[in-house]
Amino acid sequence: MTWRDTLASIPSVVRFGINGYIEEAIRRTGEVAAASLGPFPAVFVSRPDLIRHVLVTQNHVYLKDNPVFELLRPLAGNGVFLSEGEFWRSQRRILQPEFTSRGVDALVDGMASVAAAVAREWELACRAGRVVDATETMRDAAMRIICHTVLGVDLGADSARLGRALDRLLLLLQVELSVPGPLGGTVWRALEKPMLAAIATIDEFVAAVIEQNRAAGAAGVVNRLLESPDPETGRTMTAKHLRDEIITLFIAGHETTANTLSWAWVEVCRSPNILERLRAEADAVLGDRAPRAADLPRLPYARAVFEESMRLYPPLPFVPRIAATDDVIAGYRVPSGTMLVCSIFALHRRPDVWPAPLDFDPERFLPERRAAIAPGAFVPFGAGPRLCMGNHFALAEGAVMLSTLARRFDVARAGADVGIAKLPGSLRPDRPVRLRLRARAGT
Repeated sequence: MTWRDTLASIPSVVRFGINGYIEEAIRRTGEVAAASLGPFPAVFVSRPDLIRHVLVTQNHVYLKDNPVFELLRPLAGNGVFLSEGEFWRSQRRILQPEFTSRGVDALVDGMASVAAAVAREWELACRAGRVVDATETMRDAAMRIICHTVLGVDLGADSARLGRALDRLLLLLQVELSVPGPLGGTVWRALEKPMLAAIATIDEFVAAVIEQNRAAGAAGVVNRLLESPDPETGRTMTAKHLRDEIITLFIAGHETTANTLSWAWVEVCRSPNILERLRAEADAVLGDRAPRAADLPRLPYARAVFEESMRLYPPLPFVPRIAATDDVIAGYRVPSGTMLVCSIFALHRRPDVWPAPLDFDPERFLPERRAAIAPGAFVPFGAGPRLCMGNHFALAEGAVMLSTLARRFDVARAGADVGIAKLPGSLRPDRPVRLRLRARAGT
């Protein structure tokens, strides 16, 4: 982009941060926009066919081994999110069976028990006349769900300390990515010590998870991963491999889902009819009991609300890749070594792809309307062989949490309206989502 284009993009940056900058770059300079992502030169795309080119048809050309994801290496090591090649394929073969739709069905009861605990906490807040922070509640609940269902541990009093360490680390990583040019190295040196301290707290937690899952009588996902071989090679994970995967599962399993649920409550408060439809569906399907795996296909509106939240506020708003060889995309020459950024945020808001793209309309995702969604238009979990293996888990968790709480409470916003946080990375609200609750009679 030229300096004139950059200056003209300021209103969009003020509103949407780095994601507004990327969206504006594409709008102003064409479907392939050369600009920068923090300190790194980059090329941006958002058209469905171009994103498919990068993530699906030419995925062997565009690799994850890029400077943006390298910032995560001290935390996530060589886990399945960052690894490449045959090692990645082997790790994926070991992990994937746990996260198929059938594997996730076995975890729904655990999700429902955490959702019921949140409902009890909200009931206490109602009685005390307290406003609740949905951002904090959903983050804590998502953390408890991943620990209870996948990691086989109960965080208890450690949840606050672990949550603070993770929030601090993600913030520091986002700050680092926001600083342009040579200043990035200076910022990295200044931030390295607090980052390593936060990672040490998370490593301490992971060590405890592994120890508990090695104990006699332990069962669950991590316990099985301790012994599960790659079905093709027979290779099993070392303690270091398992450490990297547990951190990947922990972060991916709660940060993105918590953000999506927070945005869902923002939009529910903006459109009370959405809450009424959620409630009517939950009343009809669940009555006064907790959701079970068999109920999920009968809760299409709850899933639609969650999916529309992921459309308007995608959990991973941009996906960076590095070109391993020269390529051409939409007539634009992409030399080897170029960072190519797929903007999921811009894709999900394109008016040529989505009717009324800025409207929150869950009905887009109901079964009778899904066929109208253009191929490749909705990719909150990515696409191609690197499609997020936690997609079934997230969709189940979202439907369980929304159905459980919508059936029990009237909700209304308390405080100022919420916007999108300006730092890059996961798409968080820029302030707490405060809710005023009223318990429904007879629930």
